[in-house]
Amino acid sequence: MSHAEVAAWIASWQTSQGIKVQAEKGNTVHYNLMRRKTKGA
Repeated sequence: MSHAEVAAWIASWQTSQGIKVQAEKGNTVHYNLMRRKTKGA
């Protein structure tokens, strides 16, 4: 899965859970941390 696909899936899941708006800011941080781990940087 590409990052775009993952991001779209997460956004879709959050919307279905009704937490998209509240979680939006935290997700940017989480995404950056996960991206670093994935790339091993």
